[in-house]
Amino acid sequence: MKRSLCLVQTILSLCVAFIVTKSGTAWADTPKHNPPPSIKQVGIVLADPIAVNNADSDFAAGCGRWLFFYLGGQPQFGSTSFWQSLERGRRELQKPNLQLSLSEAKQLTTWIGGTHFGVGTLSGGTRQTLRYRLYSLPHATPIAPEVTVSGTQAEIVAGLPALARKLSTQLGLASPELPKQVDLTPQEITQIGSLVYIKNLHDSHIPLKPVRDLAERSPLAGIALLGNFPYRTTEETQSLAKTLPKLAPNHPFVWGFLFEKARNLFNQNTDSIKTSASRY
Repeated sequence: MKRSLCLVQTILSLCVAFIVTKSGTAWADTPKHNPPPSIKQVGIVLADPIAVNNADSDFAAGCGRWLFFYLGGQPQFGSTSFWQSLERGRRELQKPNLQLSLSEAKQLTTWIGGTHFGVGTLSGGTRQTLRYRLYSLPHATPIAPEVTVSGTQAEIVAGLPALARKLSTQLGLASPELPKQVDLTPQEITQIGSLVYIKNLHDSHIPLKPVRDLAERSPLAGIALLGNFPYRTTEETQSLAKTLPKLAPNHPFVWGFLFEKARNLFNQNTDSIKTSASRY
């Protein structure tokens, strides 16, 4: 399992210039850290934070997926796998989600050809703390101290861009290309977190219209929805797939989902892919 199916990897890596080299064990602090990696060699897996309180699991998953979408989706991190590969790895681990321990995250990252991974936790009550720490393969060596954001859920959501910036810097990216703010409420982040592992959205308890409305302005919500539509030819899939490139025109995760779910729209966006390729 690399970035996606071999055909997907070949086409997208050529289009977006993602031709790069691909090359966990305790939370405990260590006095030594690895030097910053070569940017184009970075393939990052960011596990969902483990929520100490089960009631916060969806919020934790939403925060983790926001961080992963914008951190791992930076084109400079050329070895990061598409999320389809993560789903296969999750099934291999027989996990209901991607709330992973250090050893599980190490195993998953090794399977899909990544170079680095991050594991985290969400703890607390009314005021909470989100923690992440990054590790490098092959020995699950911490590359820097953990990063944290604390406060109410609203304050944690507001602090996600700064957290993503710190993680990007630890991975060697001096000028991260990240949103300055999160245009989602804690309730919407929780809603997105609840979508990630649903097998068939039509059989879930989640009302569809609010989620579809959210996907009109959030590419992360759009990908969560797109991953749950059962077949690429449905009218709903096509409609959603038309919106995603407008919301995130340079995002490799978006192109990966379009290739798998709406091949015709992928083929119609080659000019945008060429623009990304010329820039990166």
